[in-house]
Amino acid sequence: MEYLDLLQAIETHSAALEALLSQECENLERAPEHGQLLALAEQKTRLSTTLQTLEAQRQAYLSSHPEVSPQLPDTIRLSLANCQRLNQQAGAHVSSQLRYTRRALDILGLGDDGGVYTANGVSQQNSRSHALAKA
Repeated sequence: MEYLDLLQAIETHSAALEALLSQECENLERAPEHGQLLALAEQKTRLSTTLQTLEAQRQAYLSSHPEVSPQLPDTIRLSLANCQRLNQQAGAHVSSQLRYTRRALDILGLGDDGGVYTANGVSQQNSRSHALAKA
């Protein structure tokens, strides 16, 4: 594969990943459709793997062609920066939803006790099991 073809493939795949991450963020901002999130995660994994493979090929090409500038074109660098930003945004959505879910489970008394005993063998005062033992 020629170097310009590699760059074009990287640009195409990074743009596809950017669009996918944008779709993932939109899905997470509203009531998430879990089946769709799973499909997006699988697509994201495939695109990321392809981009890693293309980057390895680019690095191999650059090592055998020192006259070629290793700098990625601005369009690719901007697209990859947007991918990173969108992925962090999606991660923040997931973390927020996880906190809400854990809080709801705690309120319902279904949260994780984190164990009945501490590392020193002392029983935890806030444990549901401890409250049941007192009863």
